Amino acid sequence: MLPRPARIFSIILLVAALVGVNVWGCQAKKARILQTRNIKVGIATWAGFGIGFIAKEQGYFRGLNVDLKILDDTNARQNAFRSGELDVRVSSADVFLQERGSGLSGTIFLVTDASFGGDGIIARRGIDSLSQLRGKRIAFARATPSHFLLAIALAAHGLKLRDIKLALVEDPTTAAQALRSGRVDAAVTWEPFLTQLASEHKGKILCTSRDFPVIVDVLVGSSKFLANTAAAEVFCAGWLKAVDFAKANPDSAAAILSRGLKVPVADVSGMLSSLQLADAGRNAYYLGDATTEPAITRILHSASAVWAQDSIPTVTFVPLPSVDLFTNRYLRSDHPAASTSAPTGR
Repeated sequence: MLPRPARIFSIILLVAALVGVNVWGCQAKKARILQTRNIKVGIATWAGFGIGFIAKEQGYFRGLNVDLKILDDTNARQNAFRSGELDVRVSSADVFLQERGSGLSGTIFLVTDASFGGDGIIARRGIDSLSQLRGKRIAFARATPSHFLLAIALAAHGLKLRDIKLALVEDPTTAAQALRSGRVDAAVTWEPFLTQLASEHKGKILCTSRDFPVIVDVLVGSSKFLANTAAAEVFCAGWLKAVDFAKANPDSAAAILSRGLKVPVADVSGMLSSLQLADAGRNAYYLGDATTEPAITRILHSASAVWAQDSIPTVTFVPLPSVDLFTNRYLRSDHPAASTSAPTGR
């Protein structure tokens, strides 16, 4: 029989070995979860949505196999998510309410960016303020962020959509074309058309999303994807690390986004100049933490009121607040940039 000190030492070694095996086993299990998890993400051609390309190229997704699919057609993207072909899809907070109301499942789990000058209202020469839009013909895409921005801007000046003449178009690009041709008095459009029309002396920019920061882009996850907590946490951490990279290395980031999105670098730089990428701090601001009311609730409430007021067809609204509309459970609270201050600047 071993002396008592030797027996105690042997027991300590055995316990340490068992603990080591257990830790190794947990780590190995987590690694298997991550390495075998294929995540398909449906995005649109927008710099804020392309951050995943940076995360992939820099290896920030740590073992996850993330496949970014560019699906600019909204219906195609929604159908792919509905059928299970996508685990994650992009949307905007306002349109997300319509999607949920029409029966499309999913939960917001990450904010990608906020429009910061990228969208706006421009009017023909002679119209110098939003209050002068009463009775004027305005081109905008119905049930889109353009519609939402217009309603919020008009309300700030005591107007509603019934106080203007509607010129409904397919998208903001078509709205810009309508103003350029003189068919309307004003248009809700986006860059580069805002700057182009102003420089051509075709109109005056009355306001942008800098004045009304209500267009917030988000990632929406399926219940199956979000059930894999380890994968979702790694995905979010990798995405946010890529945002930090983009802010610290704008030229390199623009080059990566150009390759991923298949658009010229100049176009990417233009997109980045008119948005605010959402880092950990801004995600905490929008999605909240243990002590802060999520700012996104105000946007969702405003959007719900706008859509209900303007009777958007085929939409039944989800009552607010609803605990499954968004979550912050996959965000790292120990991230150095995680604060809940309101976003300022780029």
